[in-house]
Amino acid sequence: MLNSAIITVKLESGESEIFISPLLLQSNERPNLESGKIEILYFYSQLQDDEYEALLEKEALAKDFKSPDYIINCGQDFEKHYLGSLRIDFDTRSYSQWENGSQKLSEQDVDVLANALFDPQSQSRSVTMFTPTRPSDFNFGGHSELNYDF
Repeated sequence: MLNSAIITVKLESGESEIFISPLLLQSNERPNLESGKIEILYFYSQLQDDEYEALLEKEALAKDFKSPDYIINCGQDFEKHYLGSLRIDFDTRSYSQWENGSQKLSEQDVDVLANALFDPQSQSRSVTMFTPTRPSDFNFGGHSELNYDF
């Protein structure tokens, strides 16, 4: 489970909701969280698009989880939503090393996005991302029946 936020910013293309993650969602490698300090943030746009809604309809989940407060990782292509990454220092309120993703942001957009991170008045909302465990994913140790020894 990943607790994160969606921040609303006014970019050159218009008002956008940007998902902020301390993890690169499309990576197959485990993140290095040894320091306990977030140094890089990854940004995504429109994670809850029509394709996501269609995938979500196929999931057998409680209705409460099918809300804007949750993003269910049900196999979507995060790469196509990836905006890029930014090195962040919350102590000095500075940023550097923007790396563009599949969608290009202008220098001005990156500046607006970064400054919104440090502005307590920025419009944002909490969101939780998780991957549901399907019944077929449970590992019962390869036993198809229970054995009891009395």
